[in-house]
Amino acid sequence: MTFTQADMTTFELGRTFDVVTCLFSAIGYAQTVDRLDAAVSTMARHLVPGGVLVVEPFVKPDEWVVGRVAVETPVDDGRRALVRMVTSDRVDDLALLDLHYLSGRDAEVEYSHEHLEIGLFTFEQYTAAFETAGLEEITVDTEGLIGRGLVTGVRPER
Repeated sequence: MTFTQADMTTFELGRTFDVVTCLFSAIGYAQTVDRLDAAVSTMARHLVPGGVLVVEPFVKPDEWVVGRVAVETPVDDGRRALVRMVTSDRVDDLALLDLHYLSGRDAEVEYSHEHLEIGLFTFEQYTAAFETAGLEEITVDTEGLIGRGLVTGVRPER
């Protein structure tokens, strides 16, 4: 198996596929509508005629909550623990997330922080990107795999 690290808006793998997927809301890292269009076009170029592109969106702009604080404790067995606290903000159509991690093991505690900026796109913007990329049979499933939706399109046979 080959892994390639590249920018989703410009990658070139030199081959085409029956299916290209962009799952787990990774498309949000495109951040802007222009980069969304470029990313979808780049993915579509990697489809065989009749191939399918599947994109799982991030949160829609009207559903993003500013000022939210969420806490998760995925591990706590008495000897080791991991806690993640996430805060949310927004600038225009960018969701801003600050993730704060506390990791403890054998009485030692470490702190780390991660800042994310993720694009908030509407289903109409996804559909437009698929159309711009020349895809057909575009469908939007508003529920999708985990409630964020799923957008699919087919590269024409011609």
